[in-house]
Amino acid sequence: GRQTFQRFDKFNDKYNPVGASELRDLYLKTDNYINGEYFATIIK
Repeated sequence: GRQTFQRFDKFNDKYNPVGASELRDLYLKTDNYINGEYFATIIK
């Protein structure tokens, strides 16, 4: 229902803090150009 979309929006907002999926892809995805190196340093 409609609540699912609202939750999905919240999910997207949480993982796109600046609203730019390109930045999320660049820094948080593990299969990116730096092989998730930045993400690994964040979660250490």
